[in-house]
Amino acid sequence: MAQDILILLLPYLPRNDAQTLFDLCLTPQVLSGKDSGVQKRGYKILTKLIDKDKVETDILIVLEKLDKLLEGLTPAAKKVIRYQCYPVLLLTSSIGSFQLFVRFNTPSTIIGSSHDINNNPRSRARD
Repeated sequence: MAQDILILLLPYLPRNDAQTLFDLCLTPQVLSGKDSGVQKRGYKILTKLIDKDKVETDILIVLEKLDKLLEGLTPAAKKVIRYQCYPVLLLTSSIGSFQLFVRFNTPSTIIGSSHDINNNPRSRARD
């Protein structure tokens, strides 16, 4: 509940506090915690802080940290990062968005699509 209130207060947060919050949310305790709600809200906070230009950070470093934390994510948090966080990071990047997309998102996209495609025939064959 505290994270929900914090998300509402993000536009009014001073830049130095926003940077501290960003660094806190980018830790494994928040992004790879056991509670999927904490994970999802952590990614939403990161996304909103980057989208509103509240923080100054190197996008490549952030993407590398996020990439390392993908293994501990719940499926719901993976959807948030894939559909909300990555696009914002790619749009704010000074590096070519396509290069970053290919580097960080293609493996999860390929795995996700092959997983969905293969499960349907497999489940039908079992039935």
